[in-house]
Amino acid sequence: MRALLGAGVVLCLAVAMLARAEPPPAMENRELAKIIAALKEKPTMKVELASVRFYAEVFGGTQLEAPMGSSLTTLGAWGDNGGLMAADASISNSNCGPLTPAQLVAASALLKEYGETLPLTLRAYTLGQQGKKAEAAELFATVGEFPEGPCPGEHPMYSGRRVGRIGYALRCVEAFAPKRDTSKLKKALQRATQCLRTNTAVG
Repeated sequence: MRALLGAGVVLCLAVAMLARAEPPPAMENRELAKIIAALKEKPTMKVELASVRFYAEVFGGTQLEAPMGSSLTTLGAWGDNGGLMAADASISNSNCGPLTPAQLVAASALLKEYGETLPLTLRAYTLGQQGKKAEAAELFATVGEFPEGPCPGEHPMYSGRRVGRIGYALRCVEAFAPKRDTSKLKKALQRATQCLRTNTAVG
């Protein structure tokens, strides 16, 4: 818990650094129904479509933020997949908690429709909710991997996101497989947090 709290503090510092170094573009809210319609016209954007539909159909999302003046298929600043980020945030905030029966029906239908095109975290969460908890924990464990070697040379925003993602994966592994050894994930979280602390890049 102490490591997670520390990671949260470091993440806030990274956001502050980002604000000074690279201000985000002007953003606006967009209706998900319009975004989904536009994505359906783009066969190469099935991952994005699956993500946005998951956020809308499972978690009841109705809007996403996108840069003003960009196309309807632009899902966030800096090329972000805002649908996936919003869906992941909903899962993370619940600590991989249970879905309602109606939500599980929707998630299962999307998993059946998209298969491996559905992003890994959304697949893992749905499998866990279907009772396939060991499989879900295994997939989330891969999300939390952080290879050995020097810290990545990247903007602190991305280092901060990695810390959040590993923490998210750890919470979901603990939710679906509480007896599983999570020492590797905890070590990865500690190392990612240290890399974020020492990351002074601004571009």
